[in-house]
Amino acid sequence: MFNLIIAEQHRAAKNLKALIKIALILLFTLNFSSAHAQDFFPEQTDYGFRFGADFDLPGKNLSADYRPGVNYNLSLMRYFEKFTVDVTAGYRQFQAKYPTLSQATNTGTTGVFTTSPFESFALSVGAVYNLPLGDNTKLYGGLNSGFYFTSYSVSYQDENTSFYEGSSSKQAYVAPKIGAAFAINNNLDFDVHAAYNVFTEHYEVNSRTGESGTLFTSFSAGVGLVFKF
Repeated sequence: MFNLIIAEQHRAAKNLKALIKIALILLFTLNFSSAHAQDFFPEQTDYGFRFGADFDLPGKNLSADYRPGVNYNLSLMRYFEKFTVDVTAGYRQFQAKYPTLSQATNTGTTGVFTTSPFESFALSVGAVYNLPLGDNTKLYGGLNSGFYFTSYSVSYQDENTSFYEGSSSKQAYVAPKIGAAFAINNNLDFDVHAAYNVFTEHYEVNSRTGESGTLFTSFSAGVGLVFKF
Protein backbone atom coordinates (compact mmCIF):
# COMPACT_ATOMS: atom_id res chain seq x y z
CA MET A 1 0.00 0.00 0.00
CA PHE A 2 2.87 2.35 0.82
CA ASN A 3 4.30 1.85 -2.69
CA LEU A 4 0.89 2.63 -4.21
CA ILE A 5 0.67 5.88 -2.26
CA ILE A 6 4.19 6.90 -3.39
CA ALA A 7 3.28 6.07 -6.99
CA GLU A 8 0.12 8.20 -6.74
CA GLN A 9 2.16 11.14 -5.43
CA HIS A 10 4.69 10.85 -8.27
CA ARG A 11 1.89 10.61 -10.84
CA ALA A 12 0.18 13.69 -9.39
CA ALA A 13 3.45 15.65 -9.48
CA LYS A 14 4.02 14.69 -13.14
CA ASN A 15 0.47 15.74 -14.06
CA LEU A 16 0.91 19.08 -12.33
CA LYS A 17 4.24 19.72 -14.09
CA ALA A 18 2.65 18.84 -17.45
CA LEU A 19 -0.25 21.25 -16.84
CA ILE A 20 2.14 24.06 -15.90
CA LYS A 21 4.26 23.43 -19.02
CA ILE A 22 1.20 23.50 -21.28
CA ALA A 23 -0.06 26.69 -19.63
CA LEU A 24 3.32 28.40 -20.05
CA ILE A 25 3.54 27.40 -23.72
CA LEU A 26 0.04 28.75 -24.37
CA LEU A 27 0.82 31.86 -22.39
CA PHE A 28 3.95 32.74 -24.38
CA THR A 29 2.30 31.78 -27.69
CA LEU A 30 -0.60 34.11 -27.01
CA ASN A 31 1.79 36.82 -25.86
CA PHE A 32 3.71 36.83 -29.15
CA SER A 33 0.65 36.38 -31.35
CA SER A 34 -1.22 39.29 -29.76
CA ALA A 35 1.39 42.02 -30.25
CA HIS A 36 -1.31 44.02 -32.00
CA ALA A 37 -3.61 43.91 -28.96
CA GLN A 38 -4.86 47.24 -27.69
CA ASP A 39 -4.52 48.69 -24.17
CA PHE A 40 -4.79 45.90 -21.54
CA PHE A 41 -7.25 47.96 -19.50
CA PRO A 42 -9.65 49.33 -22.14
CA GLU A 43 -11.80 52.00 -20.51
CA GLN A 44 -14.99 50.72 -22.10
CA THR A 45 -14.58 47.25 -20.54
CA ASP A 46 -15.77 47.02 -16.95
CA TYR A 47 -17.00 43.42 -16.58
CA GLY A 48 -16.06 39.94 -17.64
CA PHE A 49 -17.02 36.26 -17.43
CA ARG A 50 -14.20 33.82 -16.66
CA PHE A 51 -14.35 30.10 -17.45
CA GLY A 52 -11.61 28.11 -15.70
CA ALA A 53 -10.31 24.60 -15.04
CA ASP A 54 -7.73 23.74 -12.38
CA PHE A 55 -5.67 20.68 -11.58
CA ASP A 56 -6.30 20.17 -7.85
CA LEU A 57 -3.78 18.36 -5.65
CA PRO A 58 -5.19 17.19 -2.28
CA GLY A 59 -3.17 18.31 0.75
CA LYS A 60 -3.53 18.06 4.53
CA ASN A 61 -6.14 15.49 5.68
CA LEU A 62 -7.04 14.65 2.06
CA SER A 63 -3.92 13.34 0.32
CA ALA A 64 -3.86 10.00 2.16
CA ASP A 65 -7.31 8.99 0.91
CA TYR A 66 -7.98 10.92 -2.31
CA ARG A 67 -6.50 11.26 -5.79
CA PRO A 68 -5.84 14.59 -7.54
CA GLY A 69 -8.87 15.96 -9.32
CA VAL A 70 -10.14 18.77 -11.52
CA ASN A 71 -11.84 21.94 -10.31
CA TYR A 72 -14.19 23.74 -12.74
CA ASN A 73 -15.21 27.33 -12.03
CA LEU A 74 -17.18 30.26 -13.43
CA SER A 75 -16.61 33.86 -12.32
CA LEU A 76 -18.21 37.25 -12.84
CA MET A 77 -15.41 39.85 -12.88
CA ARG A 78 -15.52 43.57 -12.12
CA TYR A 79 -12.52 45.63 -13.26
CA PHE A 80 -11.16 48.76 -11.64
CA GLU A 81 -7.99 50.68 -12.43
CA LYS A 82 -5.63 48.52 -10.35
CA PHE A 83 -7.95 45.97 -8.75
CA THR A 84 -10.26 43.22 -9.95
CA VAL A 85 -13.04 41.70 -7.84
CA ASP A 86 -15.01 38.57 -8.63
CA VAL A 87 -17.85 36.31 -7.56
CA THR A 88 -17.07 32.66 -8.34
CA ALA A 89 -19.00 29.39 -8.38
CA GLY A 90 -17.01 26.18 -8.66
CA TYR A 91 -17.12 22.40 -8.50
CA ARG A 92 -14.33 20.01 -7.47
CA GLN A 93 -14.19 16.27 -7.02
CA PHE A 94 -11.50 14.00 -5.57
CA GLN A 95 -11.93 10.29 -6.26
CA ALA A 96 -11.00 7.94 -3.42
CA LYS A 97 -7.71 6.08 -3.83
CA TYR A 98 -9.35 2.97 -2.42
CA PRO A 99 -13.15 3.10 -2.90
CA THR A 100 -13.42 -0.27 -1.13
CA LEU A 101 -10.72 -1.84 1.03
CA SER A 102 -10.95 -5.19 2.83
CA GLN A 103 -9.17 -5.94 6.09
CA ALA A 104 -8.99 -9.11 8.16
CA THR A 105 -10.16 -8.80 11.78
CA ASN A 106 -8.89 -10.50 14.92
CA THR A 107 -11.93 -12.76 14.93
CA GLY A 108 -11.16 -14.18 11.49
CA THR A 109 -13.86 -12.23 9.66
CA THR A 110 -13.33 -9.55 7.02
CA GLY A 111 -14.13 -5.89 7.46
CA VAL A 112 -14.74 -3.55 4.54
CA PHE A 113 -13.96 0.18 4.37
CA THR A 114 -15.97 2.15 1.80
CA THR A 115 -14.96 5.70 0.78
CA SER A 116 -17.07 7.89 -1.50
CA PRO A 117 -15.70 10.66 -3.75
CA PHE A 118 -15.04 13.99 -2.03
CA GLU A 119 -17.27 16.49 -3.86
CA SER A 120 -17.60 20.22 -3.25
CA PHE A 121 -19.66 23.06 -4.68
CA ALA A 122 -18.09 26.44 -3.92
CA LEU A 123 -19.31 30.01 -3.76
CA SER A 124 -16.74 32.71 -3.05
CA VAL A 125 -15.80 36.33 -3.54
CA GLY A 126 -12.28 37.44 -4.41
CA ALA A 127 -10.08 40.44 -5.03
CA VAL A 128 -6.66 40.81 -6.66
CA TYR A 129 -4.20 43.62 -7.19
CA ASN A 130 -3.00 43.94 -10.80
CA LEU A 131 0.59 44.72 -11.76
CA PRO A 132 0.80 45.62 -15.49
CA LEU A 133 3.95 44.44 -17.29
CA GLY A 134 3.11 45.93 -20.69
CA ASP A 135 0.22 46.76 -22.95
CA ASN A 136 -1.18 43.22 -22.89
CA THR A 137 0.36 41.48 -19.87
CA LYS A 138 -0.16 41.65 -16.12
CA LEU A 139 0.65 39.80 -12.92
CA TYR A 140 -1.88 39.65 -10.10
CA GLY A 141 -2.17 38.45 -6.52
CA GLY A 142 -5.00 38.36 -4.04
CA LEU A 143 -7.44 36.30 -2.00
CA ASN A 144 -10.66 34.29 -2.34
CA SER A 145 -13.00 33.71 0.57
CA GLY A 146 -16.36 31.98 0.82
CA PHE A 147 -18.08 28.65 1.46
CA TYR A 148 -17.88 25.08 0.19
CA PHE A 149 -20.89 22.76 0.32
CA THR A 150 -19.33 19.33 0.54
CA SER A 151 -20.47 15.72 0.34
CA TYR A 152 -18.41 12.67 1.24
CA SER A 153 -18.59 9.57 3.43
CA VAL A 154 -16.35 6.92 4.96
CA SER A 155 -17.89 3.76 6.42
CA TYR A 156 -16.69 0.48 7.91
CA GLN A 157 -18.61 -2.76 8.27
CA ASP A 158 -17.75 -6.18 9.62
CA GLU A 159 -19.63 -8.92 11.44
CA ASN A 160 -19.60 -7.09 14.77
CA THR A 161 -18.88 -3.42 14.01
CA SER A 162 -20.46 -0.65 11.97
CA PHE A 163 -19.03 2.85 11.63
CA TYR A 164 -19.99 5.85 9.52
CA GLU A 165 -18.49 9.33 9.06
CA GLY A 166 -19.46 11.93 6.51
CA SER A 167 -22.42 13.84 5.10
CA SER A 168 -20.66 17.17 5.57
CA SER A 169 -22.67 20.27 4.83
CA LYS A 170 -20.79 23.56 4.79
CA GLN A 171 -17.13 24.66 4.97
CA ALA A 172 -15.57 28.07 5.42
CA TYR A 173 -12.99 28.66 2.72
CA VAL A 174 -10.03 30.96 2.07
CA ALA A 175 -7.42 30.82 -0.70
CA PRO A 176 -4.48 33.12 -1.44
CA LYS A 177 -3.80 33.15 -5.19
CA ILE A 178 -1.34 34.47 -7.75
CA GLY A 179 -1.42 34.50 -11.53
CA ALA A 180 -0.59 36.09 -14.86
CA ALA A 181 -2.98 37.26 -17.58
CA PHE A 182 -2.46 38.00 -21.28
CA ALA A 183 -4.83 40.04 -23.41
CA ILE A 184 -5.60 38.47 -26.78
CA ASN A 185 -7.67 41.55 -27.63
CA ASN A 186 -9.83 44.09 -25.80
CA ASN A 187 -12.52 41.52 -25.12
CA LEU A 188 -10.61 38.29 -24.47
CA ASP A 189 -7.94 37.39 -21.90
CA PHE A 190 -6.07 34.17 -21.20
CA ASP A 191 -4.68 33.55 -17.72
CA VAL A 192 -2.76 31.03 -15.63
CA HIS A 193 -2.92 30.97 -11.87
CA ALA A 194 -2.24 28.99 -8.70
CA ALA A 195 -4.01 28.95 -5.32
CA TYR A 196 -3.54 27.39 -1.89
CA ASN A 197 -6.99 26.35 -0.66
CA VAL A 198 -7.79 26.05 3.04
CA PHE A 199 -11.22 25.02 4.34
CA THR A 200 -12.80 23.70 7.55
CA GLU A 201 -15.55 21.16 7.91
CA HIS A 202 -18.81 20.38 9.67
CA TYR A 203 -19.66 16.68 9.57
CA GLU A 204 -21.77 13.86 10.99
CA VAL A 205 -20.27 11.02 13.04
CA ASN A 206 -22.18 7.82 13.87
CA SER A 207 -25.45 9.58 12.97
CA ARG A 208 -24.78 12.36 15.51
CA THR A 209 -24.36 15.82 14.02
CA GLY A 210 -21.21 17.58 15.21
CA GLU A 211 -18.54 20.06 14.24
CA SER A 212 -14.91 19.50 13.37
CA GLY A 213 -12.03 21.94 13.75
CA THR A 214 -10.03 19.95 11.20
CA LEU A 215 -8.43 21.92 8.39
CA PHE A 216 -8.33 20.51 4.87
CA THR A 217 -6.05 21.90 2.18
CA SER A 218 -5.36 21.55 -1.52
CA PHE A 219 -3.06 23.17 -4.06
CA SER A 220 -4.61 24.09 -7.41
CA ALA A 221 -3.12 25.39 -10.64
CA GLY A 222 -4.99 26.05 -13.82
CA VAL A 223 -5.97 28.16 -16.79
CA GLY A 224 -8.91 30.36 -17.72
CA LEU A 225 -10.50 32.42 -20.49
CA VAL A 226 -12.08 35.77 -19.68
CA PHE A 227 -14.68 37.31 -22.01
CA LYS A 228 -14.87 41.03 -21.21
CA PHE A 229 -17.78 43.35 -21.96
